[in-house]
Amino acid sequence: SGRFDTIFQGGDLNYYVFKGCNYWLLTEDSVAPGYPRRISDEWPDLPCDIDAAVTWTENKKTYFFKGNQYWKFDNTLPDDGYPRSISEGFEGIPSDLDAATVWGGNGKIYFFKGDKYWRFDPLNKPPVKDGYPRSISNWFKNWNRVDGAVLWQNKYTYFFKDGEYSRFNDRAFRVDDGDPPFPRPSGSWWFGCKKDDGFTFQLAGAK
Repeated sequence: SGRFDTIFQGGDLNYYVFKGCNYWLLTEDSVAPGYPRRISDEWPDLPCDIDAAVTWTENKKTYFFKGNQYWKFDNTLPDDGYPRSISEGFEGIPSDLDAATVWGGNGKIYFFKGDKYWRFDPLNKPPVKDGYPRSISNWFKNWNRVDGAVLWQNKYTYFFKDGEYSRFNDRAFRVDDGDPPFPRPSGSWWFGCKKDDGFTFQLAGAK
């Protein structure tokens, strides 16, 4: 179906997808051999069913969110003292997130939950400015939430929802033009499913 828990670029610049207790490593045009693997084998003490994940470009640290907690990793090495409360480490950001990504338009972190989004800048105090959250309709007229988001190779931000995806033109701040138009089905363009493991990744050559 092309559905997953979170998609993100790690501190090692590789792209990963989590679903349940498993993860996949993405290559340029496919999936690395030997996947899926267990999340706990690579990211110690990280739970299953992660809500969202994002790597902050300034410190190359990856933050994983689930419920009202978050974990901080240096690539796959956990920082001490985690999990911590989202309300403490990410002031102004809610629990039970749907997605998180660094947006190519300005390099800030964007968090999504339901029909709202928050812009987060760790260098500002407070990190969330007045006026947030804002309506996700500013990005997508017909979407009331997103399931995942990722900046792909610093070119486009891809948003996923209900087994479909849209390519966002960060410079023009609109859904990109395409033939066929967006949104497109994630299953046929990004992923392939097999009955034996329930979820196997297969990137299409042209997204």
